Amino acid sequence: MNSRPLEGKKVVFFHADIYSPGGSERLLAGVVKEFEKQGASTHIVTFKYNPEALFNESFQAKVHEVIGRGLLYSTPLWLRLLYFPRAVLALRKRLKAIRPDIIISRSPFESIYVYLATLFTRFSYVTHIHTTISWDCGDIRQFALIYRKTMKKITRSTAGHREFTPKTPPKANPVKRLISELTAIVEYFAVRKAKKIFVLSNQMKWETSELYHREAAFCYT
Repeated sequence: MNSRPLEGKKVVFFHADIYSPGGSERLLAGVVKEFEKQGASTHIVTFKYNPEALFNESFQAKVHEVIGRGLLYSTPLWLRLLYFPRAVLALRKRLKAIRPDIIISRSPFESIYVYLATLFTRFSYVTHIHTTISWDCGDIRQFALIYRKTMKKITRSTAGHREFTPKTPPKANPVKRLISELTAIVEYFAVRKAKKIFVLSNQMKWETSELYHREAAFCYT
């Protein structure tokens, strides 16, 4: 049995922002080390990088900081709009230089960057969904037309959703509402295009199926 099944494979982990220590950063550091044990050549591509965010873990992965500014969904809208085209083009250029066998994106929203950066290329990607949009309380995307009907169903599914999910959308001007609607649509297709979708729980597996009409797999055995 081959103990290094990923020998010779190039794997890119894409995180839009690696700036402060947290759960996803801890997971990233651990997964990168595990992939390296299995023989993969690992690369971490991000828009903003702080080495301390990965708990000073030791790994062989080459880190690529492509624009020097984080662009998470929590980043102010005007800033995301300003840097969005530049970010997509920079990511596309770096992926073409690395020529990965697979790209791993850490969330539905961040899959948007990968989706657009890999259009009309041979590159494929997988998406890890730790939580869906249903857990982002107060996020205006929860009320986007493409998700609205499903969100009502998901909200009824757990006591936490029923308690914390807003019943009405947050106040927003027409421009922000339009951008939210477009973002949700692109996010939907970005997740659907993923070669594989990985989740950590039965709840996330069900929510993923409801929101994106794709079956997800557990990323543990």
